[in-house]
Amino acid sequence: GESNQLVGLPGTGVPADDIDVFSLPLSDSHDPLIRALAAPGPVVVRAAGINGHGRSTLLGAGQFAAIPLRGARDTDDEAVGLVLLLRPGASVTDDISWLSTVLGQKIDQIRGRGSLAEEVRKLRRERALFFTIINAVTDPIMLTDTEGRLIVANARAEKLFAATEEESEGRRRAVELNNMLFSAALSRTAVEAPSEARELLLVDPSDGSDLLFEVLSTTVEDPREGTGIVSVLRNITDLRRATEQIEENYQKLRIAEMAVRAERDRLNLIIDSVADPIIVTDQSGATVLMNAPAEELFTVAPDADDTAQRTVQSNDAHFSSFISGLLLGETGPGEIRRGEIGLMNPNTSEQIPVEAIAAKVQSESGGVTAGV
Repeated sequence: GESNQLVGLPGTGVPADDIDVFSLPLSDSHDPLIRALAAPGPVVVRAAGINGHGRSTLLGAGQFAAIPLRGARDTDDEAVGLVLLLRPGASVTDDISWLSTVLGQKIDQIRGRGSLAEEVRKLRRERALFFTIINAVTDPIMLTDTEGRLIVANARAEKLFAATEEESEGRRRAVELNNMLFSAALSRTAVEAPSEARELLLVDPSDGSDLLFEVLSTTVEDPREGTGIVSVLRNITDLRRATEQIEENYQKLRIAEMAVRAERDRLNLIIDSVADPIIVTDQSGATVLMNAPAEELFTVAPDADDTAQRTVQSNDAHFSSFISGLLLGETGPGEIRRGEIGLMNPNTSEQIPVEAIAAKVQSESGGVTAGV
């Protein structure tokens, strides 16, 4: 079958050279010998004229018998070979039938052993490829039975759930604890939600540290092995630590925001209790904070008339001119600058000469704030 040829093997009473050169393609379905492979019993064939040319050297010119060779189970399939009885007029005796039966069984066994060996090699290659693939995965992968006993595991899983007698007692105890925890989680998963991911806390057998995994299990059915459970463990230890750190930082941020808000509320309460206008600007001169008296001079309602808006703009220009001298000058933090500013009331257009007292304040981050 491998060469797709019907070839000569051994013979008796026939020259060896003729046996060696005998070859017939199995694809030639018109050849009587090829048709004899599918015959249920012996077939009488005329040697001369097969395939348009004679085979007088090996088969002679007369009739001969072709007996199909089959194994013990091959009753209807194509034969594995033929016994050619070349003596003219020779009948198929009991001895010849016994010989054909034995030859058919032996050839079938030899071919079967070759196929079995090839199947074994194929299975070994597939098994090696399978373990190469699962061992390349960084997450532990396991196949267990319904009671949690390990059947197949990749290298990552063996480090957590398998230990030999030669290893230390501490490692063996850690592995036993991991198996107990995993079996409990597996039982809980099978009862509650088979396809739901669950968290599982295990012990690292190498150093005894805690490892947090997310376990996703699914059941598989096999006709011979029965029901099994495939589990994939995803290490989320670092993810959990990062999440806890983010949550801790978020809590700190909320506390800091509350402290800043309380401090700002206290500052607003203080400056609102002062009757004089107070303004706080940043280092570029933009207003950051002002109390109610200052708002009356430097803000205007959206529905105010043009005169009020021009008055506010004029006040802002006078104030910007005064504060720019403080911010751009050589006055250091804590030093005070005094000066007069001519302002107007936006509501009454009344002149309000004021004395401005300003100073720079250095913040912790290095920024400069001016208070007037």
